[in-house]
Amino acid sequence: MLSTWLPLILVVLAGSPASTSIVTVSPAQLDTNSSPDVYYTVHNPGPGLLFNVTMTLPAALRPVGFFESSGRWAPTARAIPGGYSISWFGGPIQPGNAADFGLALLAPPRPGSFTSSVLLVYSANQTTASSVVLTVDCPCLLGIDMRYFAYWLIVGVLVLPLLELAVLRLQKPAPGDNLHEHGRNK
Repeated sequence: MLSTWLPLILVVLAGSPASTSIVTVSPAQLDTNSSPDVYYTVHNPGPGLLFNVTMTLPAALRPVGFFESSGRWAPTARAIPGGYSISWFGGPIQPGNAADFGLALLAPPRPGSFTSSVLLVYSANQTTASSVVLTVDCPCLLGIDMRYFAYWLIVGVLVLPLLELAVLRLQKPAPGDNLHEHGRNK
């Protein structure tokens, strides 16, 4: 009796194999008002060749540059209502392999989570849809972006000595503070 249940018990204890996401993004978290390079890794689980990757970005994530890992892809980009459509044609990615597709993005000034949809087109016009989420965070303290605070602090450190010199030059010397008069009185 135990021998009949043993394979089932082992399968339940081992769990199902870990699934790999078809599209992953790195880094998944950006800072506001930044312009990072974001890499989308596209895995081809098969069975056919993957020769087209089309990504739809929300309007808040503005693409400013494109690149990919293999050098065999031709990117195109166009504005669409509510965002941008970026397509890479070429490749192909063999079943079981992956390729990195990169975007230089301008992150929005406000934090939030932004979902991009990805459409993969295989040989014989088979398609797979996926999506990835980018989170934009503000490096803020009490609602103030700390980068701007640092910039103003640097400006203050550079300007304060100039202000001190200006104030010293505007002050009139008191009698007896002049070195020439002091030297004659001795």
